[in-house]
Amino acid sequence: MENFLLDYHGDALIPGGYVLIEDEVGFLRIVDGEGRWFIRGQRLCEWARTFLRGRHLRFQDAPSPRREILTAIPDLSEDQADALYSRLESKYFSLRRPISAPGILQALHPDFRWAGTPSLEHAAEWLLWLDLQTPDQVEQPLLRAVSEGWQRDASRSLKPLYEATDSESAQSMLDIWLGIKADQRIDGLEEFPVKVPAPWSDRALSAWRHSMVDTHGDFFEQLMALPLSPELKQIAVGVAFDYFTVNPQQLTEGYLATLAPGVSGSQWEQLRGLLRPPEPSDVPEAPAEVLAWFRNEYLPLREWQQGDDRNIQVRHRIVDLARCFATWYLDFYRRALNSKDKEHLSFRETGFLRGQDTEFVTLLIVLDGLHLPDARQFLRALQVATRRLEIQEDRLVFAPIPTITRFAKEALLKGVPELHAAGLPPLAVDISERKSPNELLQTAHIDDLFIWRIQEPDHTYHARNNYDSLKHEVEGQLNTVAQKIAELVEQLPVTIPLKLVLTTDHGRLLASSQRSIPIPAGMETHGRAASGPASEVKREFPAAGYTIEDNVVYLHGESYGLTEDAAVILDEAAFRMNDGKQGQEWYTHGGLFPEEVIVPWIVLVRDAMPKEQRIPMVEVRITGKNRAGQAGTLHVEIINSDEIPIVLNSVEIEFGVKRSSETLQCGWEILALTKQNKTLELRFWPSKEEIKHSKATAYLRWPSGERVEIRVSMELESEELYSRDTSLLDGLEL
Repeated sequence: MENFLLDYHGDALIPGGYVLIEDEVGFLRIVDGEGRWFIRGQRLCEWARTFLRGRHLRFQDAPSPRREILTAIPDLSEDQADALYSRLESKYFSLRRPISAPGILQALHPDFRWAGTPSLEHAAEWLLWLDLQTPDQVEQPLLRAVSEGWQRDASRSLKPLYEATDSESAQSMLDIWLGIKADQRIDGLEEFPVKVPAPWSDRALSAWRHSMVDTHGDFFEQLMALPLSPELKQIAVGVAFDYFTVNPQQLTEGYLATLAPGVSGSQWEQLRGLLRPPEPSDVPEAPAEVLAWFRNEYLPLREWQQGDDRNIQVRHRIVDLARCFATWYLDFYRRALNSKDKEHLSFRETGFLRGQDTEFVTLLIVLDGLHLPDARQFLRALQVATRRLEIQEDRLVFAPIPTITRFAKEALLKGVPELHAAGLPPLAVDISERKSPNELLQTAHIDDLFIWRIQEPDHTYHARNNYDSLKHEVEGQLNTVAQKIAELVEQLPVTIPLKLVLTTDHGRLLASSQRSIPIPAGMETHGRAASGPASEVKREFPAAGYTIEDNVVYLHGESYGLTEDAAVILDEAAFRMNDGKQGQEWYTHGGLFPEEVIVPWIVLVRDAMPKEQRIPMVEVRITGKNRAGQAGTLHVEIINSDEIPIVLNSVEIEFGVKRSSETLQCGWEILALTKQNKTLELRFWPSKEEIKHSKATAYLRWPSGERVEIRVSMELESEELYSRDTSLLDGLEL
């Protein structure tokens, strides 16, 4: 460094070993001496420069923090630049050069990701950070500078969020995004991606309560249409539940249906009891229409009747409908077994899973005895436990007859009627409930199928049946299972495209049963069904395959795909136990009531591509230098600024018409919000001419299996041993 440093602006830091000079007299005293001198002040520096040049002495201008800051952020005034320098103090000299607005802000506020790239999560963090700040006039130009940079790089739906640069504008954006200003929307904006701080969730709660009261409940539809995160949706559902509990006259069947996936089992029963559903129509004929009738007409009245068991007229209507359904199902089921088209049967659906050409690893999760209301509660718990699952199907299927585990699960797990299941292996690797599927799934391949059997909620229904807290016990067990599945979803590598299929072997009666029916001779009982050869009774079966005696239907085993004959009760009663004991049992099963026979079939996909398919926010850049024609290494830089992890399957490079394209396999997992550097080996390095006409494409796979391709930025250099110098031929007539 030179012996003389000239600080024109009076703001440079004095380096160690230098002595400060601030007037002409001091300068003249030291000019011929030895040492290092720091000259400060505009006028003195100009005079010293002239003097030193005349003496041929070496000097250097001291860098001015003010000038450097003003060059980086032109919108600053000189006073603001000075103020920033004062705030930075010693941090200023450790800033990365060239200095920038993000770099300065990182030094001043290290609690935020100033180097982050625009994304849904980053925008949410930006607004929440701004909400807690009171940036003054000194920092405002810096905030505007970073905001403008993010706006340039952000997607269309995110741009308005990055326009906020102070607390007031951030709060306005958060009000819109969180649904507090429900009448305002930003097109294409997805749900809030990070945890909502308590002050904001309280603010949403207060605003939504006011709107519900002010509109006499009409605000509910608008509220439920908002793209709310699970935690905000839970608050919204709570607001609606509280309002309709106090104002039941405003409750409608449509509102109930919308609330169903969000409320707990006890809350649902309370709401259901407030509004008597319309009278169901008679049982339809077509299977698809029967399933819709069950969900939309029968089940609402059945659940309402549970809350008002004293209404004898409604109970009789339910039993009549159930008996009509039973005879319909017996006829339909026998026909379906004897035809190639076993439409809507659960074991047919599981059979289709084996050998299906998919782009997923499929895990069939069988929860024992899960009726539809419990499935509704379970699905809600699962969506709260993890945000990475999207529902692809939520439909209904018919369970095998009779609806007890011994028969129904055997058919379900093997994909054939119980009569043909003996000796057959399960459709796939059958994982016990005591084990986690994680280890097997870690090494799975596309199209692999696994079965995970879970004994809940059936185990709790039987073990805790005499408990007043039975429903809460069941709900707790379902929440535990949902948490286990969520942990599996979170832990499994993104390279495994995961699909979950949730179903059950049978449903259960939505009522209590008296164990009052004597056991048929020669049979053994389980709840509302009995089975055995019935050898003591020479029963003749008609062509229909069944006969009805009082409230019991006897089934010819072979006609119904069973190894034994069976007996099923047609009303709400149950058989006595095999030891002759009687008594009451809640939510038993084995019969032919719609809720025992019609069961859920739910398909979920992990990290599904958004419904409006978009290109992931991923950049791939390839660089490299090598001699043409030789093997060489490509350096691949991948930046994933999306919240979704992806897999880079392969890269295809086209070198022009004279050389065929080359596909390089990758199979790299690129986690969300990460930058990775990889290498690929190229067998023959391209020539300069080939590089000039080359282009590259990266093939990505979304975690849910969808495939996307993006253009690759490629900068290659070629060193050629021989090259033709055409300039030597210029001017020659050849």
